[in-house]
Amino acid sequence: EKMIHHPCLIQVDFIELSGKKIKRTAVYLKKARGKMLDYMIRHQITTIEQMKQIVVDDYHYNQEMSTDKKLVFVRNEKIKYTHL
Repeated sequence: EKMIHHPCLIQVDFIELSGKKIKRTAVYLKKARGKMLDYMIRHQITTIEQMKQIVVDDYHYNQEMSTDKKLVFVRNEKIKYTHL
């Protein structure tokens, strides 16, 4: 990622909130990235707006923490969501 310099590159970050602390656990990050990529391929996601709608392992898009060049997906460590 650090070696690629392209104006259209958008970074995707997955973080956990534990109280007011932000955590990034490498194992969870790798799993979430892989699942998101798999979902994007299977569902032919082609726009940023479509990406923002994806929920991966309880990680939800967070508009306040995101920028034009970085999409942040957050999950609360203490709250686990159920999917129907």
